Amino acid sequence: MLEQTEYYWRIRLPRKDGSSEYSDAPHYMAKGEIPEHIEHPPEIPLIFEHVWQWFLTLNASRQADKLISFSDMKAYFDLTQSCPSRWDLSLLQALDNQFLNMRAEHNKK
Repeated sequence: MLEQTEYYWRIRLPRKDGSSEYSDAPHYMAKGEIPEHIEHPPEIPLIFEHVWQWFLTLNASRQADKLISFSDMKAYFDLTQSCPSRWDLSLLQALDNQFLNMRAEHNKK
């Protein structure tokens, strides 16, 4: 799953002008070209879909470039009446680390 999400983040990393590979797709498609990330989009395996959705929601409410806290996770899971397994939590943390590491690397450039 981390390979798919790495690809997902990479094509969405903004350039200095705010555009990204992902946001450029309509421009290329209008010219009859199909970008690789549109022809072969990253697919999150169904077995991980629930964790991916949790991460997207938690990430959208992130206050700063810090790891999503356990208290934020607990509040979210309480509100949504979700019961994550330890494995789910480990995967959620791995996604969070991956996202922040990619963003930090991008910001260094």
